[in-house]
Amino acid sequence: MNSYTREDKLEHHQEYCNNHEAVRIVLPEPGTMMSCKNYNTLMRHPFWCTQTLKALSRQLTLVNQTHASHTLKNINIMSHHRSVKCFDDEVCNPKLVTYTAQSEDDDVAHKFIDMLEEDIKRIYNEHLRFPKEMKYTKSDEVRFQAATECHICGGEVGKDRARDHCQLTGKFRGAAHVSCNLE
Repeated sequence: MNSYTREDKLEHHQEYCNNHEAVRIVLPEPGTMMSCKNYNTLMRHPFWCTQTLKALSRQLTLVNQTHASHTLKNINIMSHHRSVKCFDDEVCNPKLVTYTAQSEDDDVAHKFIDMLEEDIKRIYNEHLRFPKEMKYTKSDEVRFQAATECHICGGEVGKDRARDHCQLTGKFRGAAHVSCNLE
């Protein structure tokens, strides 16, 4: 994500990032990740944002009129990288956005919040403001009529059934209890 003009700077960065607990990347051990069998019914957040903030930490020593000194930590955010993602790439393709400070006075944190707010407004206006109509095919009707279980809770469905669909894509998900579909 960062570019370095000198190899020694890159090596210093790698050494710092690999050896300090606060910034070291830690991945889960193989086989320890959680998984879901039916993630479409469990997904409560159709959009999410991944972000990385790079910061520079400096100690400042301030001396007052009585010559007493106070040491403060000053943290400047130097860059951010973010990507807004959706559970369905057909709805919204993830796009990596990077912003790097142009000067020491550049308020990267403020720019990050402003840009994130723009993303939220865009997502709302393009995808959440007006739910999509259901796309329902003949094969979906066959699945709906043959269903014996609610695809949301797994309970038995009888006459108390509804056609559940994704509000973002319009895709038919399956038969559901009316009460499950309205939650």
